[in-house]
Amino acid sequence: MAALASCGFGTVRELLKRIVLGQALAFLNSLTGVSTTKLVNSNASYPVLQSITAYAFIFAFYLPAFLFIIYKHRAQRFSNFRFLNRWWKYAILAVIDLEANYVVVLAYQYTNMISVQLLNCFTVPCVMVMSFFVLRMKFAVTHVVGGVIAIGGLVFLIALDADGLSRSERGSQEVLGDILCLISSSLYATSNVLTEWFVKPSKPAFIFNCCGGNGSGEAKDEVTQASPSTDIQEPSSIFPEEGEIYAAEDHTKVPVFIPVVENLAMMSSFALLFSTIQFFAVEWKMFKPNRSSWTGQDWLFQMVFGVTMLLVYTAMPIIFIISSAAFANISLLTANIYAIIWNVTIFKIYPTKLFFVSYVIIAVGILLYNLTDIVRIPFCARWNYPCGDPFKENGNETETDAEEQVHEAAEGLPQREAGSPSKESGGGKQGDATAKSTCGVSTQLHEQQREH
Repeated sequence: MAALASCGFGTVRELLKRIVLGQALAFLNSLTGVSTTKLVNSNASYPVLQSITAYAFIFAFYLPAFLFIIYKHRAQRFSNFRFLNRWWKYAILAVIDLEANYVVVLAYQYTNMISVQLLNCFTVPCVMVMSFFVLRMKFAVTHVVGGVIAIGGLVFLIALDADGLSRSERGSQEVLGDILCLISSSLYATSNVLTEWFVKPSKPAFIFNCCGGNGSGEAKDEVTQASPSTDIQEPSSIFPEEGEIYAAEDHTKVPVFIPVVENLAMMSSFALLFSTIQFFAVEWKMFKPNRSSWTGQDWLFQMVFGVTMLLVYTAMPIIFIISSAAFANISLLTANIYAIIWNVTIFKIYPTKLFFVSYVIIAVGILLYNLTDIVRIPFCARWNYPCGDPFKENGNETETDAEEQVHEAAEGLPQREAGSPSKESGGGKQGDATAKSTCGVSTQLHEQQREH
């Protein structure tokens, strides 16, 4: 409990920043549902055409920005980034992202709404598993518990029809529709993890952020800092040659926004090309005879969909940088909650009182997930951190370290470094004596012993 109490305003500020950004993303995502629903009600919804509109807006905004950045930094070299390095990776990302958007809309034609909404929760465990293996993230048990609680809140919302929607209609081929939902969830997870990999080319990802000993709640270690600095960290070794682009001591690190702009500009370029080809191959025959019946309102909602998707795709990488793709997808679970606001104000569909219970459950899950990132949870630490205590591994001294070092100093035992394993934990090696100084309490005990 003392570990939690030592976290001050900085921790609260970091927690609020993550939650607000995550909820803003979910709110924007719910706006895309409003546009799509309006188009469906007017028989003017074409999944690939909507994807073309979204990618066109992203392309029109970010490609000029990317070209300007290239021109501005044409004579500059960065120690951890090179423009258009392995450009083909953006083509792969574009295909995955395009088909994820297409398959989930297609699933509605074969199954019912409850199946689509429930099976889309499969994105969260997919992202966590892929982040563990691809990005080498270290998740705590409380991360998993927070995700399960948030998913449980959404299941509660849908299973009890707390949002006021009728889900009695059955799809024509439910098994096929459910399979499409699972495929879409897997594709979304892959797209999100790859995007995080491309825009945050750091060392093996470390999503924990320990409260420092200064009581401000800010992390000591630059690697564990959740907030993006002006520079990003050194590139990952997943692409081995990228870490050897330029000598780190000769060039500065790239500003954090440049990989984001390059990713969105290049991904949207390929996605716009691929979606246009897919549109003429799949939807043109259906769209051609009906295009004359489109009203001004249909075109308006098509444009609104494109603008909101631009905002969603802009917010996603920002959240990936300050937190992770897993947190972004957990936050997106609340998009169904915000959709109820539009159901009430626009579509005149009213939720039941259980809606508020569902919202609280999801909020608790999101809060627990974020607290695990920012604060070391002292209860059952060995059980909660099966991959190792991340705060100790990164040299951040905890209250337990200080107590053990005071005890060792009082008994005249050799001092160990903060964060190194104690005898009880089975650690057998001593730290480098020149690496770091011990805590202030232990130093005072040494001085008292020398005086006597």
